[in-house]
Amino acid sequence: MLEGEYQRLPPMKMILHRNTVECNDQSSFKYGQNMYYKAAGFSKIVVFATRRDYQKSMECANAIVQAALNKGMQMPKPIFKEFDTYSKQLKEWIQALNESKGNKTIVLVIDNNKESHPIVKLAEALSGVQTQHLVFDTAFKVARGGHGQTLENIVHKLNIKAGGMNHLVDFGRNL
Repeated sequence: MLEGEYQRLPPMKMILHRNTVECNDQSSFKYGQNMYYKAAGFSKIVVFATRRDYQKSMECANAIVQAALNKGMQMPKPIFKEFDTYSKQLKEWIQALNESKGNKTIVLVIDNNKESHPIVKLAEALSGVQTQHLVFDTAFKVARGGHGQTLENIVHKLNIKAGGMNHLVDFGRNL
């Protein structure tokens, strides 16, 4: 058992675009309407989904783009590419990603195939094209306005993948 004095340090502050936000007692904070410290973006967003999932996957992609724009990211309108996301053929995945290759491109893979994630990430590593894999049920709820924190987390991840910096930590004079 540890014994001794314990002194709680003052909460850290997160430096965002033009604001500073203090953490709560659990050391977490909300971005709210604040923009990223350094927002980045993509020049091309391609959505891989089956034809059957076209409408819902594009609704999700558009919701993600709008949330990213609200954080100061630069995002184009997503482009749909019909693709069999249930394919287990690595060559097909690599070929499709290579066809979408471009400067600052990200491919959003939206499906309900629990087995596709490993092949998506392997094809990403081999092709050099960045991907973000989204489970269809989650994507659908995000598109319909639910799961606000999930949407925000997806956008945080995209900003990092695009070379941005979401926030800086200000430890004050404590360290």
